[in-house]
Amino acid sequence: MVDIILIVIIILTISIVALASTRYFSSMSSTPDPIGNTDSLIVANVFKCIVPYNALVSLTGFPQCPNILNGRLFYIPSYNLTVAPFASNPFEVCVNFCSTYDSINNRCVDNDQNVTYQACMSRSKPVDCPDLAKPIAHLNGLYYYAFAVGNDICQG
Repeated sequence: MVDIILIVIIILTISIVALASTRYFSSMSSTPDPIGNTDSLIVANVFKCIVPYNALVSLTGFPQCPNILNGRLFYIPSYNLTVAPFASNPFEVCVNFCSTYDSINNRCVDNDQNVTYQACMSRSKPVDCPDLAKPIAHLNGLYYYAFAVGNDICQG
């Protein structure tokens, strides 16, 4: 009788752990809210990484790069950035604003370039969030991330 009770307790414990694990990992999936229905995207429910739509540039009407990635790249002139529908490392993109980068002080040597570099990093580097990059734009429910400085990549 004691053996049966012990087996039941073990089975219940395994079931509870399996259920808790399933709920935890399923809550980590990205679930974008449709644009127009809410004002945010929950990137990872576990970490509550929220990106408000009104903080992102709408790519409607922006120059498209027709010959690259089937036209899925766009150029944002005011940011001097080409964006893509996938994340890239913000530093690897933004450092291209610098002709010379000072790795000790984490800045461009040229002050004007440093202002642009810092603006790029603040737009695209996630804060309190486990993601590689923060989206800076959206179009038709897709989020776009800094991909390249300038629009040379769009030229061919």
